[in-house]
Amino acid sequence: MAACLTGLSLVAHVASPSSFHQPEENWKARIIAHQTHPAFKVRPITTGIVTELHRIFGWSYRDAFFALQFLLMLLCGPAFYHYLWRFDFAHGYAVGGMIIFYLSLPVFMAHFDPVYTWDDFWVYLMVPLSFICVLRRFTIMAILTLVWAMLARETSIMFLPAWFILIRQIEHGRLARPVFYTLLALLVVAVFRGTMAAPAPAAEFKLSYNFAYSLRTGDTIFSLLAALGFLWPVGIYQIRSGAGPSSNYLGLFRWGAVITAAGFVLSTILFAQARETRLFFQPFVFFIPLALLFIRDHADAAGRLWRRTKTGLTIAAITCLLAVSVAVTILVFPAFDFRTWQDGNRLFFSLHLTAAGLAGIVHLYRKRLSS
Repeated sequence: MAACLTGLSLVAHVASPSSFHQPEENWKARIIAHQTHPAFKVRPITTGIVTELHRIFGWSYRDAFFALQFLLMLLCGPAFYHYLWRFDFAHGYAVGGMIIFYLSLPVFMAHFDPVYTWDDFWVYLMVPLSFICVLRRFTIMAILTLVWAMLARETSIMFLPAWFILIRQIEHGRLARPVFYTLLALLVVAVFRGTMAAPAPAAEFKLSYNFAYSLRTGDTIFSLLAALGFLWPVGIYQIRSGAGPSSNYLGLFRWGAVITAAGFVLSTILFAQARETRLFFQPFVFFIPLALLFIRDHADAAGRLWRRTKTGLTIAAITCLLAVSVAVTILVFPAFDFRTWQDGNRLFFSLHLTAAGLAGIVHLYRKRLSS
């Protein structure tokens, strides 16, 4: 499944106007920018590997970059499946969570401007692996994988509170080890940055930039909504209600989602170019488990609704809902400030809007049954 979805994404990148089609001069300029610009050179992992692949094998910068990116994308699926399985999700739900991950716009369309994916797949891979290592009490690997994520993207520090919560839960409420491990991870990152003589650049205030005029405002809002898609409403429902089947880790998912969503949304809107859709996506680590709890909680109601409705009528209703979603998306986002393959972006958003609508219908039906 991971290979199929990764391959499908690769086909979309090759067949559509992605950065795959940019000339080698552009890719060389990107590499130089990531080696020299203060905001980029503090994240040396992807740039260093691509440069070495180019030097050793003679690959073009573009080919080296995409070979690395799609290898990481392929690995992210099994890692996230294992993450969900370790958190007590059954095989079917873990596979479903992996599919949701792959069909998120910042993953499937990772290299369509202005998603601007560079080091982000390292975060998508290493953060779940770090939580897996915590659960399995592989302390050193848990620290190293989280450090790797923070070196890839310094904003991964926002996962530390949830990481701390999980270690404290594993330690039955004791504080000594969670505090020590958290400080040790921060120390390793600080030493590495100090050795590189590469302190993080001063943040620039971008709020007025992100809402400078209507098209850019639309891009900012679209990025925020499309990054997690239908995960926003179902995740927020689970956070607010706390409803769902029993889970030993529901508190972790809820607090992790709140902390990371608040952190990434505020930091992106205030200090980054919010049109870069991937910047809002990192809370998926907690929102996808919350969505799976929502699905599991509503599975019986969905089954009843499916059985009592004729198949043809159900298909027609879903088709109408998709058509309405497409129309609403076009109406609300008729144009973008800067976004390649605009129709593809709208289609993905429409699919997630349809999924959110179906979730709402099933939820209302479940409430009717319970009353």
